[in-house]
Amino acid sequence: MFQLQQVRQQNKAVVDAVLPTIKRSASYAFSEMIIQTLVCSDDADERQAGVEKILAMRDGDDDRLGDLSVHPRKTPSINSSVTSLLQLIDWSHGVYEPPLTCTLSKAEVMKFIDEPMQVPKWPCHAQSIERCVKQTTEAAGRVYTYEKREGYIRGQEASRQLLSRNESKQDLKKLVV
Repeated sequence: MFQLQQVRQQNKAVVDAVLPTIKRSASYAFSEMIIQTLVCSDDADERQAGVEKILAMRDGDDDRLGDLSVHPRKTPSINSSVTSLLQLIDWSHGVYEPPLTCTLSKAEVMKFIDEPMQVPKWPCHAQSIERCVKQTTEAAGRVYTYEKREGYIRGQEASRQLLSRNESKQDLKKLVV
């Protein structure tokens, strides 16, 4: 919202040039991200709205937990003249619950009305993540479709498991036996 507010303050030529790019790259506006922001907000009204969205997705069933299945990732259309997070996207279709609340019961979700959800800090740039990014980038440079990239990466992993490094005498002994 801050970004959109700043763009609206610019002259028309700048808005016309920048707004299509902002709308095209609005990956921050997925419904689950907005709902997560709402339940973590310091504003009680925003938390209330976030909890209501979650409970509406669960169809009011007290025992039902959220859906952790894989969802399609289509960048949503955003409303560039918003004044609140709830106005940012169209809530009529493609709305999903945040993964962090899917395993919580209705009672645990209802607690977020009184107190904001505290999200634990996770390291997202571990060495293994960097290795995967490098491997995916290399695969994308060699093959084109998603299926071929995945096959290329899985083939590399299988090859590495079959042809382990021979760095010690113990490794060489395994080859003979």
